[in-house]
Amino acid sequence: MTRSASPRSLLALCLGVFSACPPAKTETTWFDVTVKHPASLASVCVKVTVTGGGIIQESAPLPASGADDLNVLIYQENLPVSVTLKAIGYSDAECTTPSFPSEESAIERAGFATPPAKITLLLVRAQTIDTDGDGFSPPVDCNDSNPGVKPGVPERCDDQIDNDCNASIDCAETSCDLDACGTGAVCMNTKCAESACGDRIDGDRDGTTDCADTDCADKACGAGVAGAGAQCVGTTCREQRHRRRARWAGRLWRRRLSGRDVRHGRHLRGLARWRRPFELPRAERDALR
Repeated sequence: MTRSASPRSLLALCLGVFSACPPAKTETTWFDVTVKHPASLASVCVKVTVTGGGIIQESAPLPASGADDLNVLIYQENLPVSVTLKAIGYSDAECTTPSFPSEESAIERAGFATPPAKITLLLVRAQTIDTDGDGFSPPVDCNDSNPGVKPGVPERCDDQIDNDCNASIDCAETSCDLDACGTGAVCMNTKCAESACGDRIDGDRDGTTDCADTDCADKACGAGVAGAGAQCVGTTCREQRHRRRARWAGRLWRRRLSGRDVRHGRHLRGLARWRRPFELPRAERDALR
């Protein structure tokens, strides 16, 4: 189907700033533009964009369906003599959302002259490139060299990659909350936080380990550093105070039982009276030996 417009009557397809139609003209400097729209294309609306001298103007929306030849007259008005023209396809009837994959014509260079020039623009679909063969092309596929990265795949929480292409990486993805984000680290409140504070490993990859990491404040830092019951105090792993006193008293008590300090019996009798409140169950006392 061919749609035509007379130079004297611009109808609704004329070009103007903000797609407004100027009054009918009698001047002879215009383009008679035909946009060829193959039936295989998905665009339902087309605009012609004219650029020159820093000025960009668009035609009014041209409805398209099937194999149409769309015609529009473009008057020079305030445009320079030499301009470029391009047709762009859109997926909605108002011509607000460009088609994806894009459907555009090649850029055509032309000059306003008398008699008016006839210009034909062929709308074609841009070639889609899917390098990794995962069924998605850029920009929807945010990493076209990795088939495991594409929209819809589950987000891994420990690889520092945006697996599902939604611009959220690892712990920034709310679905990762409380999942492991490294060795001895878990996602908490959209960030990777240290959870094992006595393994000497920088699990959350922030440059600090164990008690030096603020995530470990007041957390247990393990027997491997300062004994059972130790916790992070500031940036230091310290044993809890009551356990330090019990350990010291236990050592003195064992000295008495071994007979090494029999000659100091009067002191040990006082020690025995002092030590009783700190006596530990046998299992814990054996662990302190």
